Amino acid sequence: MTVTVTDTVQVLLDGRLVYEVPTPWSGVNSPITSESPRSWDGHWGIGLVEEVGVEVSQVRGRAVLDGQELNQACGYEQTLTLAVIDGQPFHLFEREGTIGDDATAVRKRAERLALRPSR
Repeated sequence: MTVTVTDTVQVLLDGRLVYEVPTPWSGVNSPITSESPRSWDGHWGIGLVEEVGVEVSQVRGRAVLDGQELNQACGYEQTLTLAVIDGQPFHLFEREGTIGDDATAVRKRAERLALRPSR
């Protein structure tokens, strides 16, 4: 997976453009969050930060998984982090002023650890 940032953010898989969005950041910093981009088992994800006000501190986090914007698809105000844990995507989000998580990856890992025999 390759990500390029100019006036657009582009995600390429095997040289093929799979996602493109106008750069959501007018400042000098990268709109790509430090924990992304990520790829796993033929899937990909990227975290973005966009300005929502005139001050640099007024930003909103976004995440895109396989081309789907999580904020829009899930009704989030913002996505705070994006990670891959044990081969599964994991993200924190804010919705209706409350922080939540998609803990599928964490639960799966805990289940596997619980099933392992102790030494």
